[in-house]
Amino acid sequence: MEKRIGILFIFKSRWVGGLYYILNIIEACNFLPEDQRPEITLFYNKRTKEYLKSITYPKIKLVEIEIDFSLKIYLKSILLNRNLFFPEEFAKHNLDVIFPFNDFVGKIKNNKARLISWIPDFQHKFYPQYFGKIGLFLRERKFCSIVANTDGLVLSSQSAYDHFLKFYKPAASLNIHIVRFTSIFDVAKLLAPAEMKAKYGLVDKYFIVCNQFYSHKNHFFVAKALKLLKDQGKKFNVVFTGKPDQAQDMELVTEIEQYLAVNDLSDQVQLLGLLPRTDQLSLMKNSICVIQPSKFEGWSTVIEDAKTMQKLVIASNLDVHLEQLGDKGIYFDPDNVDELAEAMTRAFALDVKEELWAPLQDRTRNFANDFVNALYAGPKA
Repeated sequence: MEKRIGILFIFKSRWVGGLYYILNIIEACNFLPEDQRPEITLFYNKRTKEYLKSITYPKIKLVEIEIDFSLKIYLKSILLNRNLFFPEEFAKHNLDVIFPFNDFVGKIKNNKARLISWIPDFQHKFYPQYFGKIGLFLRERKFCSIVANTDGLVLSSQSAYDHFLKFYKPAASLNIHIVRFTSIFDVAKLLAPAEMKAKYGLVDKYFIVCNQFYSHKNHFFVAKALKLLKDQGKKFNVVFTGKPDQAQDMELVTEIEQYLAVNDLSDQVQLLGLLPRTDQLSLMKNSICVIQPSKFEGWSTVIEDAKTMQKLVIASNLDVHLEQLGDKGIYFDPDNVDELAEAMTRAFALDVKEELWAPLQDRTRNFANDFVNALYAGPKA
């Protein structure tokens, strides 16, 4: 019997990581044998409509729908004991599974599909200051609802699984599966170094950091490493991409710019902001290597992008990075600037020509199989 999966591509904000996660799931299904490819009904909203043009999966039905994720609807769902985040539209499509459904507030009527949730990471447990009191309360309430009510839970890494069991106590019957995603795009279609150099005024050799500007992403640490390297007589260049979202993030950018100016490093760093995806990937492809300096991560899309390009990565020695890169990464303690400076020196001297990771086709087929199996299989062994 053919599998019928509903996928929610409904976002109230432009969380880029979440957008590409869903798109990669859909594209990954192209790598399955034809007779194993599920039928997908994709529920999207106005915020995500522009991304539909990149989808190439043939067995897909597109359904536009708007859901109000406001606090008002959240509270109304509780008062009425009726889940207003689960519209009648979902029940009309005779689906086996709906993923990722995380909004368990009140009873759900007319639902025959299994509701599978996804939690990418548990950042709010480690950096609660980024959520505010109300945001933190609602996020924790949401996670507790998932644990209590979901038919199955997908986590993106062993690290996230360990964190989950540290903070929550699920029922033994809860189906929990680790599904490590890949990043899918055509490397051959990326832009040439000369084109990117002309567009952004780049030097020939540069490192690149692609993260949002939160303090735990550790951008400032990279600037400090450049200062140390400069004191050693080594002048390296770094490109930062990413966008500050809040006032405190803008303050961080200002502090970095001031630090660069005071230490005469401004000509070694470019802060390019949020770029078109093709441009960002092209910059990564043409770099010396990718630096992922963060003090906390889920399964990093940036690292998966680098793996798809067979690109060297310097990463902080988080458990999730060790899990994601294995013995192919160059690691450093995210609180030890000497280690990062040494890692950058080492990477600058390397000329990596061999394939570092298994081919994208093989890794993506495994990802697609793991995803579909997680939606339909029993508890994790």
